Amino acid sequence: MNQRKGEKIGRIGGGLGGFVWLLILGIVRLASGHSGPGLLALGFFLAGTACVFLLAPWQHPRTLLWKLLIPLYAVLLAAWIVIGEPYRAGTHWGSWLGVLPVLLPLGIVGHRRWEE
Repeated sequence: MNQRKGEKIGRIGGGLGGFVWLLILGIVRLASGHSGPGLLALGFFLAGTACVFLLAPWQHPRTLLWKLLIPLYAVLLAAWIVIGEPYRAGTHWGSWLGVLPVLLPLGIVGHRRWEE
């Protein structure tokens, strides 16, 4: 019996939860007649979902977790930059400070491996 089933469910749920806003945004944009941004958001959602499953730490038990998290963050950042561009008019560089808490897992568990 696998002793880490709850941890696996939590990691998949958390990973998918980080990308669900792209699914919702894509559906809303498609429903409002904006097919380009809608399809782009759905594409980012699919890319993020693929990363969650393909880079699951139990499939790469000897890889440092920060190396598995970087592609997830890259998809999120790319989606935020590309999709959020029209909405950032007038933002200040200090608004990036709000992103820092999102990066905490890199520092807290990034140096560990799944096998540990």
